[in-house]
Amino acid sequence: MLKPDGPAATEAILSSGPAVRVLLLTPFDSDEYVHRALAAGASGLLLESLPPKELIAAARGWRRVRPAARLTGGR
Repeated sequence: MLKPDGPAATEAILSSGPAVRVLLLTPFDSDEYVHRALAAGASGLLLESLPPKELIAAARGWRRVRPAARLTGGR
């Protein structure tokens, strides 16, 4: 069985309840991947390549912001 990618996992996680927010930590920075992740309902994405201090600061900052609106339209 294949493991789901970030966008597929996001959809599965969000099906557990509307109060859930998803922040993806990913090595992928292509426009297509980012669009898929946001369309699936991710509230944000962080690149694994960020220096540790920047990654921690970005995750802490993300925690304090309101959830992004879910994108609509084609995938």
